[in-house]
Amino acid sequence: MDSIQKLIPIPEWPCDWQENSPYETPTVTVDVSPTTAWKADNFAMEVVITKDSTVFETITSTSTFEIPDLEPGSEYLLKFTPLNTDSDGEGSIMKGNPVEINFETAVPTPEYVEPPENMKAALSASDTSIRSHEFAKLIKDNIVDKGYKQMIFAFGQCFGGGMFKDLKDFDDTLLKSAAGWNETSWGNDGLGYDYWLEELRKEFESGDTIAKADHDAHMNDRRGPHGDRDNPPGTEHPQGLYNGDQNMRLTDDASSKHALLFSGSDEQRHKGDIEKWKTTLTSTPLGFDVISVVGGTKEDLKAALASISSQMNSNEVFLFMSPGHGSEATEIAEQVDVCPVEGGGVEFTPTTEILDIAQDSGLENLYIEFDVMDGWDIPYKVYLDELLIGISNPEVARNALPVAFEMIYWEDFNYLYFNPLEPCADSRMIHDIYLGTGAVPTVNDE
Repeated sequence: MDSIQKLIPIPEWPCDWQENSPYETPTVTVDVSPTTAWKADNFAMEVVITKDSTVFETITSTSTFEIPDLEPGSEYLLKFTPLNTDSDGEGSIMKGNPVEINFETAVPTPEYVEPPENMKAALSASDTSIRSHEFAKLIKDNIVDKGYKQMIFAFGQCFGGGMFKDLKDFDDTLLKSAAGWNETSWGNDGLGYDYWLEELRKEFESGDTIAKADHDAHMNDRRGPHGDRDNPPGTEHPQGLYNGDQNMRLTDDASSKHALLFSGSDEQRHKGDIEKWKTTLTSTPLGFDVISVVGGTKEDLKAALASISSQMNSNEVFLFMSPGHGSEATEIAEQVDVCPVEGGGVEFTPTTEILDIAQDSGLENLYIEFDVMDGWDIPYKVYLDELLIGISNPEVARNALPVAFEMIYWEDFNYLYFNPLEPCADSRMIHDIYLGTGAVPTVNDE
């Protein structure tokens, strides 16, 4: 058999992609040169893993061995020391030169719960809602079609996880939210920020990778799954979905970096979020050009995106962040013909998902929401079954009429009817008809 007197190991770096590892138990593989050393009667390897203190220690004569589960997103020291197990004559094992490796374990794949097909989240501007498919169309026209390197979205508003649905197929896109598609998000007016957004901002400021920042914000979110759940009751579950380089940093080089910070609300807490994020993103070494909009309308959002669009290029990093309000809705119909004179309507069977969301959010009613095309100056009486719920405003593109929970036959047939108050001979359509929550603010945790 071979024998050795001195050997220096040549280790492989630990795997940084553990969520994709085919092994159920973490495994370390060590190559040595010469490879025949593993067959030597007097060769072994001392392996020690430490994090503040020793978490694993073994002496092995095999090149592959199992280790215990390590904490995700944590820094460790891995130390290899070759051993000559022949006695040195004084009863001690001879040790070779140790090799030390600092490594960081991969973070877990973030949680993402996809909403049902008939549910639609929206970002609230000050004048109207911007549904997820409408927002995605604005992003496609202004950012995607112009070229980019990476896009990052951080939705801090209620139901933010529902915004992923229409963005998730864009390449090189990282999506994050404070709450799931059916949850409110949390903040504190006295502190002047929303909890998850503030934790994410601090992680970006520290220079962490996107994945590490996402994980740490999730762990440190006061109202997240690992935070204080009892006073008051309720939690948010931060969501994440990656279709891009999750190991990028906002400090990475790019030809240009632009950020749009948008809130339809002008409440002090949301102003605080935007001010803090602007300070962080414009600082060195992040170096973003930032447009911030507080109390913005839908047209303000369009104008801001158009301004950035003119500066986009294939090496551009684009970041969008939104505190403020959000909404969730279930679709009733894509369109209804409401002329001629007798009007028109649609049958629908609402599930209790939207009712549960509304009640969990502390709402007292829902809204029948619908779009009226520009230039239609005819008002309509709107009936739910035989009950008049309101008259449409022809000057508003998107109408929202309140409807009490008890007015709806849940899990049963309902009939929504539009009756024009003036004659109209031509076919005219009401579009995008939803039953929704209306704008819901983040929960104030004072």
